[in-house]
Amino acid sequence: MSISREMKARYGTRGSKKAAQLEAALAADAKWYADKPLGGGYGSLYVSDNTTGKPVAWKCRHYHKEFVLPNGLVMQASSMTGMVKRRHKTPDFGLYLDAGWLSLAEWRSEFIRWPDYGTPKHAEPAVEAIVEAYQRITEGWLVETGCIGGHGRTGTVLACMVVMAGETDPEAAMRYVWKNYCHEAIESKAQMDFVRWFAGECV
Repeated sequence: MSISREMKARYGTRGSKKAAQLEAALAADAKWYADKPLGGGYGSLYVSDNTTGKPVAWKCRHYHKEFVLPNGLVMQASSMTGMVKRRHKTPDFGLYLDAGWLSLAEWRSEFIRWPDYGTPKHAEPAVEAIVEAYQRITEGWLVETGCIGGHGRTGTVLACMVVMAGETDPEAAMRYVWKNYCHEAIESKAQMDFVRWFAGECV
């Protein structure tokens, strides 16, 4: 198995076996994703440590993935990466959680100031925005929510939507998201606590 110069430069001679494994995995993943239909499903991204540049984990990506709420209503959730190329079904409304979407969403949308891995800068307006987005879903709008990777902030909003769809136990709501959307959704204790607080406010 050949190892590219880029991989050798990044991981060095001692890490040649690891580099070869990573290169093979990247190639396999690219081929797997290339075979998928546009709009929806999974992609993946190799995440590296910001300080050392060494690989730490694969993270899946969700492009405009359909998410069915407990009451049967349907919405979409999405990673931001690749949004323009992989757009399949344009939503009627977007509730987005990262500023990167401001220049990408050409449809009606709202933006919540929400730091990565954290919780909204202003909780009450965020709750109002989530509740209003859910109301649009009940009225038949195709609503999409998304952040950058489609996990932490996106999963937190999905759990809040599950609460409003009838699963009033926040722990069960989060389990529903992990089972029916992605096991990596909701990335921090602060985000889990936000779901619990949301359930207390809205139930």
